[in-house]
Amino acid sequence: MTVPDGHDRLHLLQDVLTFWFGDDAAALTAGSPARGYRFKLWFGGANDERFDALQVEAKDLIQQAAAGGPEWDGPRNTLARIIVLDQFSRTAYRATAQAFERDEMAADISAAAIDAGSDEQFTPYERLFFYLPLMHSERMEYQRLCLAKVTSTPGLEDCIAFANSHLVVVEQFGRFPHRNAAMGRTSTPEELAWLASDKLPGWARSQAPPPQG
Repeated sequence: MTVPDGHDRLHLLQDVLTFWFGDDAAALTAGSPARGYRFKLWFGGANDERFDALQVEAKDLIQQAAAGGPEWDGPRNTLARIIVLDQFSRTAYRATAQAFERDEMAADISAAAIDAGSDEQFTPYERLFFYLPLMHSERMEYQRLCLAKVTSTPGLEDCIAFANSHLVVVEQFGRFPHRNAAMGRTSTPEELAWLASDKLPGWARSQAPPPQG
């Protein structure tokens, strides 16, 4: 993914949404083949090296999204910014502290968009990506907001347990222990026991090294 300058930036932001959701986001419904394919791309299992590589190549775009600016205004551009900050960062900087350093920024942007009602004009699985930064936050108020939004959004019933499992971990530890090593944080004995247990959820195991090349 290239990162053009100036007037091409808005076109690029639309490219982010097409890259992420495909040409028809409305086709992503529970049980649909399109939804299954996208979930494998988003959350692992698709084994699509190019999908990951394009996000790794977009590090300049991640920096631009963090800096912000008027080109990121409006609901669709805000959604693109959230995806770049929350999702691209996780792939581009996997297994490092940088994978998580924009989490609270993305969560604040998401919360403001939700407060403005911006999420409500999107399809259910587009709305999910307004809520995922809240799920990735280590702040309990954002965890509760995420669970409330996922629970109340028709079409996201299959994501409720996923949201709740994140809330439970932050409620128990006050943070996500699986990030501790990458972020240079010292794990407590309780966290170490959890990390070594069979209770560790799959999403906490997913920070493998990023693609090379």
